[in-house]
Amino acid sequence: MSKLLSCPGCGHEFSAPPPDTMGGRISYARKEKWMDQKDLAKALGLSQGQVSRIESGRSLLNSDQIVIVAKCLGVTANYLLGVDDDQ
Repeated sequence: MSKLLSCPGCGHEFSAPPPDTMGGRISYARKEKWMDQKDLAKALGLSQGQVSRIESGRSLLNSDQIVIVAKCLGVTANYLLGVDDDQ
């Protein structure tokens, strides 16, 4: 089931597919906050390339990093891990 997102600036609506990986869930949560990868990287003290690798699944996070990313994005660690779909 896709969730309809609406741009606060222009009102353009688009649907995002439900993420099924941790990287996909990070990307999805980031986009819901209207952040780009550079914004998230700055908030986490990482490079944009590192965020890209995390979102694509080429780089994994340890448990401490998952908690930090979850707090930054305003979601639960369980959501990022795919334990539940409630953010």
